[in-house]
Amino acid sequence: MISLLYNNPSAHRSTEKQSRLIYHLSIDRSFAKICSDINKTDYFFSVLSSPLKEKEEIEFRKEILCDLNETENLFTEFCSLYRHFNELHEFHKSAKKNNYRINFSNESSIKEAGNNIQTNAITLKKALLFIKGFCELLSKYEIRSCGLQKFKEECKKIYENENFDRLIKLCGKYEYMSTMTALAFRLVLDENGRMDEYSFIDPNKLNLFGNEEKQKGFFRFKKTEENKIKTEPLNPIERDFYNNAATDALSDIAKTLEYISNQIFEKFSEVYTELTFYEIAINYIKTLKNKSIPYCFADISENGEIKIKELRDLYLLMTKNSPFDVVSNDLEMSDKTKGIVVFGNNGSGKTVFLRSIATMQLLSQAGLPVTAKEAEISIFSDIFTQFSEAEKEFCEGNDAGRFEQEVREMADIVENIKDGSLVFLNETFQSTAYAEGAEGLYYLLKYFSERGIRWILVSHLTQIKDLFSDGEAVILKTAPGYKII
Repeated sequence: MISLLYNNPSAHRSTEKQSRLIYHLSIDRSFAKICSDINKTDYFFSVLSSPLKEKEEIEFRKEILCDLNETENLFTEFCSLYRHFNELHEFHKSAKKNNYRINFSNESSIKEAGNNIQTNAITLKKALLFIKGFCELLSKYEIRSCGLQKFKEECKKIYENENFDRLIKLCGKYEYMSTMTALAFRLVLDENGRMDEYSFIDPNKLNLFGNEEKQKGFFRFKKTEENKIKTEPLNPIERDFYNNAATDALSDIAKTLEYISNQIFEKFSEVYTELTFYEIAINYIKTLKNKSIPYCFADISENGEIKIKELRDLYLLMTKNSPFDVVSNDLEMSDKTKGIVVFGNNGSGKTVFLRSIATMQLLSQAGLPVTAKEAEISIFSDIFTQFSEAEKEFCEGNDAGRFEQEVREMADIVENIKDGSLVFLNETFQSTAYAEGAEGLYYLLKYFSERGIRWILVSHLTQIKDLFSDGEAVILKTAPGYKII
């Protein structure tokens, strides 16, 4: 299968998508300003919430995005061509269902088999010509990404194969079968009377006698000196046998053409869906440019450090008139930093700070640009969030219900988290008694650190800072323009 989202699609294993990530970070509300199509954004979020885990995969996607975004008309033409290719694929799937219905209902006849072979011949010919079209389109533009180069090379392998023209010619034999007044096949039977081989014969090369016979006759034939095929009628008693043999021959040829079409669609059709991701990504970049929002692609750190300059929160940027109405923050985390605890009064911006970092990390590991002047990230095996105050289903004062929900969410994170993950916690256990909440949270964070899981916590539980030993966490009292070292 060809993919424009994954450099090695066979090695990519889809994981359970974390819808909470998108909700907690307000990414759904941010991108509602960018794309209003719910089906498209749902697909985009499903890709986004499964972060890439290798530098090569991130670079692969980033380079394709740059090519499609920067090369004028390439993306538009590519999508247009792929839309027609997808329509052909949908037609092919519909035709297959109809063919299966006929086969299982024993309704198959020479006419049905002829229609089937014609449909499959037309579909295969068009599919092959689309592959040629993809190759020619990408050859028009200067593309730098290895992903699009790889796609073009796969198309060239098919287009430049010695059998490509033969297949096109073969399909041409069958694409007008419904208009033919005679169908002629060469059938070779083995010693047991079973069909051993068969081939289609151009009716124009048949020397048939009598118009009536042309319509319905089965003939035994041999070549003459005039390069015509001389025919003679078969015994009418044997016609059912030859009728069945011809139907089987047509059906087998149709299945062969269908099989080849299946291989092409299986190899190339997934890209049509993947282009939705790039459509929204390109609109995202256009929106940042139109709003004069500074952005960059994050570099990948080789030593586990995180360095960000002038990071702004995406959701606020989408809702404010000017990007400079949104406070920017700097962040530096060394590879030795296990976790960070951020304290601050209500309204001090600590939740926005946490959300902006988490959003930056998620977008970066999806190969997308981030709303910062400069960014260097470390790659994490997964990203988890627990944002208590993002939960809207509890009434004010319903602390017992809120705490129970928080415990369930934390239990779910502990059960599913992998070593090397990154966790963002916002006001976790804020609804319980300070001492009990602080102690319970401390042991969870210690467990994360022991597994090599890094974390950032925003909290009112100031008692927790006395539980940490030296080196277990960085404690920060927040103010606009944070910098953590």
